[in-house]
Amino acid sequence: MRRILLVVLLAFSSSLVPISSSSAATTIGGIANSDLVLTKSQSPYSMSSTLQIPAGVKVTVEAGVEIQSNGLETMFWNQGILTFKGTRENPIRLTGKPSVYILTKNAEVGSQLNITGVLFNGGSRVWSNQGYSGYFSLIFEDNEVKDVRDFIYVWYLLNKAVIQRNVFTNSGGLSVGFSQGKDVSILNNLFIGPSTTGYWVESWASYGGQLEVHNNEFRGGPYIAVQLKPDYKDAKISATSNFWGTGATVDISKMVNDRNDSLSYANNIDISTPLSQPAQGTPANSILQAEEIAAEKATAQKPVKPKLVTITCAKGKLTKRVTAVKPVCPSGYKKK
Repeated sequence: MRRILLVVLLAFSSSLVPISSSSAATTIGGIANSDLVLTKSQSPYSMSSTLQIPAGVKVTVEAGVEIQSNGLETMFWNQGILTFKGTRENPIRLTGKPSVYILTKNAEVGSQLNITGVLFNGGSRVWSNQGYSGYFSLIFEDNEVKDVRDFIYVWYLLNKAVIQRNVFTNSGGLSVGFSQGKDVSILNNLFIGPSTTGYWVESWASYGGQLEVHNNEFRGGPYIAVQLKPDYKDAKISATSNFWGTGATVDISKMVNDRNDSLSYANNIDISTPLSQPAQGTPANSILQAEEIAAEKATAQKPVKPKLVTITCAKGKLTKRVTAVKPVCPSGYKKK
């Protein structure tokens, strides 16, 4: 019987040894046959294989945990309840740039993704259902998604969901569809620069309502921030009260794809009452971007050790070797 592999290679105190500099690791992988908590005291975790979570099983990841994917295609396959309990002050780090962070294939009623305070840096997909199946309830708050190139597919969630206070940079946009009574709101998120998919927020189905997109900041435009999926008649968006970096309607319109641009779009998007400044509660910056800038500055400021050069100097039959940054032969000697 396969079961989860949980091997402590070396115990250490995370308060004494920084996670990023420790070679100690707790190895995880395989099927979690019972509830599991990944703690900061046992962090970092090193994955030997995809951690698979069956229906009815709960896996919880505490704030401050680091999980290394080690080149795996997929980190988690969730059909149960997967909960990340990070914060912006003490985030969870998933490293290694996997193709899929979380696979939701064949998930059914009762499956949950509760994702709070996670840094997704690189890779292809935050989550993927692989085949347009896999249903789950969603919480997605206070996360960062950077350099994750494919779109985030929000497919007929089992609950009303609010995607809020996240930061998205150089990544795929949110493509959203929901059925009547299961609506989605996208609130107080920071989107920096253009997306890798040509839009940041897209609606392709909003039966019985509309996709609510409010109090977000779209920084560094113009680019397409919100759009309806072409030729999808039930796609609807309300995008009032966002901060677009401009208050001019003509400029904001350039950041929207709707029926004003082509008859292939079924409806118009309401972009009225734009904000004059970012809404309270919206993140002001990117943790990952700030870390990259700090690392680049540290590298640039690091003193470069001068290269020493050795020459041979001669005076008659006498020779001397001189080593220096700019070596010069002694008086009466000539460089050979």
